[in-house]
Amino acid sequence: MSAQSQPLGGDGAAQKACDKIRTVLGTDRGNEVITSTMRAAGLTAIDTADDRYRFGVELTKRGGLLEAIGRAVMVQALLQGAKAA
Repeated sequence: MSAQSQPLGGDGAAQKACDKIRTVLGTDRGNEVITSTMRAAGLTAIDTADDRYRFGVELTKRGGLLEAIGRAVMVQALLQGAKAA
């Protein structure tokens, strides 16, 4: 799946998080992680702050740098009105 084909909706913050993952892991591996993380979170797109929060929660389960990125995504989502589940 190409970097442009990720179903991120209109959420610029989600795009930034996914760009960071691709920068760290490389495009191909980054896209695999994004796709599997979205699947694990039950997301088909990342359109809202709540979607970003769920995505961040799943990223934190992967540990390491992805955990740090996930926590940053969660904090940003909460600041933009996400409800912690």
